[in-house]
Amino acid sequence: METIRNIAGLSFGGGKKENFFLSLLEYYPDKKRWFLKSLHQVKDEETDDRDAIITAWITQYGLKQLVVDFPLSRPLCESSCLSTCTSAKSCPREQVKLIREEMQKLLDEDAKRYQENPKKYEQDREQSLEFDYSRNLLGKNTDQHLLSRSFKRKLKKGFVPYWHRPIDFWVWKNYYDQLLEVFKYSYDSFGNVSFCL
Repeated sequence: METIRNIAGLSFGGGKKENFFLSLLEYYPDKKRWFLKSLHQVKDEETDDRDAIITAWITQYGLKQLVVDFPLSRPLCESSCLSTCTSAKSCPREQVKLIREEMQKLLDEDAKRYQENPKKYEQDREQSLEFDYSRNLLGKNTDQHLLSRSFKRKLKKGFVPYWHRPIDFWVWKNYYDQLLEVFKYSYDSFGNVSFCL
């Protein structure tokens, strides 16, 4: 008998209608396939006790893992500094400074590669576009290839400590291009949720 592994997801849409979705994926290693076992939409008007729905669903399927599309940690911005904040670029918090420095370092290294040999830089960029992420979902780390144009734009937009978490930058640095290529998705802690904590 084959071993079955499962993982559950909880997705909040935010916005005008307070709907959320529960999904359960099962993986069959012998067949190397994932199957959608359950997809349940909970609508705002259905019930007042959403916690009971989630708990019952987890119990029903004996779930041990739950993936959510919203952050479980508080923003790096504290309520005390929001009243005196002048901008994200001047944030004094050490974590934010380190992330900003790392982002600038990536941009500077990429600019240096271009300045040293613009023709080779563009040839290497064209070659990097031919990499097939669907064959290797882990892809290449940003340290091993040129920054894509879209990733450079993301880095230039910066890190907003109220909206982003350190995990955002880690995912961007290691998987930004792969997520965009394979899933047409750019990771942010809040995903498509339209509110902040």
